[in-house]
Amino acid sequence: MIRVAAFANELPLIACCIGIVDGASGHLDDLVRAPMELMMQMVFAAATILFFMPVVAQTDDGNIRRGFLFARQHCSACHAILKTGESPQKLAPPFRELHRRYPVEELTEALGEGIRTGHPMMPEFQLEPSQIEDLLAYLKSLER
Repeated sequence: MIRVAAFANELPLIACCIGIVDGASGHLDDLVRAPMELMMQMVFAAATILFFMPVVAQTDDGNIRRGFLFARQHCSACHAILKTGESPQKLAPPFRELHRRYPVEELTEALGEGIRTGHPMMPEFQLEPSQIEDLLAYLKSLER
């Protein structure tokens, strides 16, 4: 990140060397400055995402990303699966609130054997052990 910031400070010098400065003022032309600033913001955002992604993607017990993808595919028609928003079905609790009702870890058995007592419209299904770990990892990530 320091290198990106240092490079950003050197842009006027580089621009001067390649001849893309306003001759009268010696400043970067607005048509060049805005795209260069946008490019630097995009590089910084991408570097930040890549830096934090391994921390967020994997826990000891499951993969948060796979858990989110499972929830999006199988649960989002009824439940709000993000940190904000209302559930499409009013009787289906938002996933971000499940930990307030009971410890998320206690869902392991119910998910493995098939949940039958969720909300009235909830289909019965059974998850594989790896799916349970991933979904629980995702649910735990919503507690933060």
